[in-house]
Amino acid sequence: MGNESGLYDSEIRTDTKWISKGNVGSGEAHNLDWYDAIVAVNTTGIWQVNDQQKKDFISAIRDDGKGFVAVHGALDTNRTGWPEYTEMVGGVFAAHPWIQFWAPVIVEDPSFPAMRHFPNQRMLIYDEMYVPRADSWSRSKVNVLMRMDENQLPAEPGTLQPFASAQALRAAARGGAAAGDAGRGGAGRGGRGAPGGPGGPAGRGAAGAPARDNGIHPDKDYALAWSKMYGKGRVFYSSLGHTKLSWTQPDVKKMYLEGIKWTLGLTEGSTATHPKVK
Repeated sequence: MGNESGLYDSEIRTDTKWISKGNVGSGEAHNLDWYDAIVAVNTTGIWQVNDQQKKDFISAIRDDGKGFVAVHGALDTNRTGWPEYTEMVGGVFAAHPWIQFWAPVIVEDPSFPAMRHFPNQRMLIYDEMYVPRADSWSRSKVNVLMRMDENQLPAEPGTLQPFASAQALRAAARGGAAAGDAGRGGAGRGGRGAPGGPGGPAGRGAAGAPARDNGIHPDKDYALAWSKMYGKGRVFYSSLGHTKLSWTQPDVKKMYLEGIKWTLGLTEGSTATHPKVK
């Protein structure tokens, strides 16, 4: 998307070597100081970083004002041992109770750059929608951009809808370019946040582990995208982007392009909190 738009240069890594403010090794010119934003794309699991790398990463966003874009599985990342990461993103994955389905969606802040292009304020979007843990996420700490319409959700969570729905969505796509790396790059002079090992279950019940959260919450407030500040840094998260199919959708690609632009300071959008939009 950076190449297609010409707005930023993008570098992609699948390890954590550049997550540092120090010397990253012979022949390596880049570290966090080089980049303007980091995009973590479906980085489910625990990043293989040491304590100093954790401090450098958090400082780059909080203190240096670099942007961070978290794509789908970046919410299901660093669940243990790094509370600052969860605080920065705005929450941590609990579950995807409805698996992949046609989700009823409400755009709560249509003025935000990453939301303006959606054709309607209420629509159906096919994807695997993540729900953050109730004890990790609060509407009072983020600007909710998009949420699921709790009044239109299927009565029985966990029922996989026929893939024919996804095929229908593909047929309805409005001429989007092939996804590939165009939908998965970093931003500014930035690279991609690096994945670690596989993620564990949402709640394991072991000593010291968080209690299980199945994603079905009494307040029925199921945010799908939000913006927030983390110190000086701009943070954008969206649950969309689980499937390859998602990255063929022009609306999804534009959402992330605009999210990247916003974290880079190329556009302006609110991070103010607000009550649930009806």
